[in-house]
Amino acid sequence: YSRQPYLDNIFADIRNSNALVKPDVDNEHITSYEAGYRFNKGKLRVNIDIYRTEWGNRFVSNGGTDNVPDPSNPGQTMERFFTDRFTDVTQIHQGLEFDFEYRPDNDRYRLKGYGSIGNWKYDGSTPVTRQDEDTLEFITIPGAEDGNIDLTGTKVGQAPQTSFGVGLVINAFEGLSIDVDYNVFSNLYAQVDASDVAEAALVGERFQSDLIDSYGLFDLGLTYKFNFGGNKLTFRGNVFNAGNESFVTQQNNFGVGLGNGRTYNGSICYNFQ
Repeated sequence: YSRQPYLDNIFADIRNSNALVKPDVDNEHITSYEAGYRFNKGKLRVNIDIYRTEWGNRFVSNGGTDNVPDPSNPGQTMERFFTDRFTDVTQIHQGLEFDFEYRPDNDRYRLKGYGSIGNWKYDGSTPVTRQDEDTLEFITIPGAEDGNIDLTGTKVGQAPQTSFGVGLVINAFEGLSIDVDYNVFSNLYAQVDASDVAEAALVGERFQSDLIDSYGLFDLGLTYKFNFGGNKLTFRGNVFNAGNESFVTQQNNFGVGLGNGRTYNGSICYNFQ
């Protein structure tokens, strides 16, 4: 199918002007295929899916900075903020996903899990422009003087391409259940930087963004259902990242994004009758 781009992406300076970016941004084109198998018998339920999505003519913009001569201070440099716009990006997302759940007859516990194994890459070349955020002038990218860069084979960043998880829910006694989940995230890549792609092409190499370290997180939970004055109440408590692991969730031109440490929350739910 075809869809219009996000409106924020078609303006050169959405904060101060109604001027449109050049070249013009066309509709994005998406073609997707998916097939799956479902098994549900007795105590076990299993779902398996494979997918392939080609997302063409996609618009992507990244912000960044570089150092340039300062016209008001000869011999000194100043920081310049710019925006890179990729106007014809094609991404191919393909992979396999599954989930399962096992419930014994006595319902004393429930075992669940999932997995997602992806291979998400850019395909082909795309026009790219770099624009000074202050002057709105276009800047030549060294190594991409013709205004195009080849992204073929470069991994898509900013989201884990592979993840697995397993969880156990134990019904301790009537009204009380305890659950624990462990999730692993890997094959997470940094955001693509146009300058890095161009520099790699100059020396005959294919650019690959940085691979961010994998990480695993434990989450704990407790649910207690009870009556109070004839009213049905449910208490829910959670501990996220119970091991207080330090991890990086993303990386771009401005640095890295850190995940949350150990956090807690609790809630009371009242059921109206």
